[in-house]
Amino acid sequence: MAAVLPGTAHLASPWAFPFNEPAAPGPANDLYVLGVVLFRVFSGRWPASRADALAASGLLGGEWPLGGDVAVRLCLDDAADQGAVDAAELVECVSPFLAAPTDGLPATDLMVAEESVTGWQKAKGRPGGDNEDAVAWNRNASGTVGIVLDGVTGDGSGGGRWAAAGIRDAAARAWSSEVALPGDVLLVADRQLGAPPAELPHGGAAVGAAVLVDDTFWVTLASVGDCPVCLCRSTAHGYRVGRVVPEDSVVAERMRAGEPVDESEIGVVTAAMGAGSEIAPHRRELPMLPGDYLVLATDGAAKSAAEPGTEHTDGWRFAAALEQMLQDCPLPALLAARLCFRAEELGGTDNATALVLHRRTAEQPGS
Repeated sequence: MAAVLPGTAHLASPWAFPFNEPAAPGPANDLYVLGVVLFRVFSGRWPASRADALAASGLLGGEWPLGGDVAVRLCLDDAADQGAVDAAELVECVSPFLAAPTDGLPATDLMVAEESVTGWQKAKGRPGGDNEDAVAWNRNASGTVGIVLDGVTGDGSGGGRWAAAGIRDAAARAWSSEVALPGDVLLVADRQLGAPPAELPHGGAAVGAAVLVDDTFWVTLASVGDCPVCLCRSTAHGYRVGRVVPEDSVVAERMRAGEPVDESEIGVVTAAMGAGSEIAPHRRELPMLPGDYLVLATDGAAKSAAEPGTEHTDGWRFAAALEQMLQDCPLPALLAARLCFRAEELGGTDNATALVLHRRTAEQPGS
């Protein structure tokens, strides 16, 4: 397949494909080659293995073209019923991510739900003190606005909770004063956080993502840190899920460079609000089509079902889990609750928070 793509014939070489899992001739091999070429185009490097390509797509997909991580995963995921069976299915699953809004769309409205739980292994019996996540949403003249935050604390002193709650409250004030663009909201909230109280000598910080959906269903996003934001879009083969904002973390930096990840680097972010340095939120805009779901989550809710120790490098499994959930729980409140329940089933080692926005059509449940 690479040989027929203009300027890419030289890519089909053993050096370019250092995988130790050669596929037999046929559609699977064609998808394999295409997946590697796409990964090279999106990431700027060759993958070291199939696992490397999948892990990087799950973690870095938010900085690729919309649907790019979906395409790579469909080409390279060889788990049963996860990858595409041929090029036709690949096109049917990816083309909706390239679609633009058109006239004559069905009548729709926006449903919103939130859920947050304290991981059972993090609960120490401190009322209001163990869950360092925060979430809020509202509707104003600009549209529907929301924010998800994850407190950053190394010693569990409560600094992360203080920062997350303070930024959430500052975001609410910004919305009330007609500051609605997510990037501006994060900047304003970061500046207004102020100094920590005396009982928190180490201070606190938080990572998070904010969203605005206006009356035309145009989505504006901003993020700082490692809270994933996923777009779930209906295709001829069920919902497909892709990340839509970049991640600020040491693990992401390692993935970009194709370097191995050290266990001590897992969970270390490279940007946060309240950390004392100027932030530069990542910003992205995209259309929300009828039937779309937008999921903003903390890393606790996006925990993977991988082997212990790989949870932070197997983010693509979270996309697969969302796709599975959307087969039978289309209501936003149910989806948010199930994401948090899933995090508890996977160990409850972190707080889990999800904000779900859904552009519902008249034919969907809840209408």
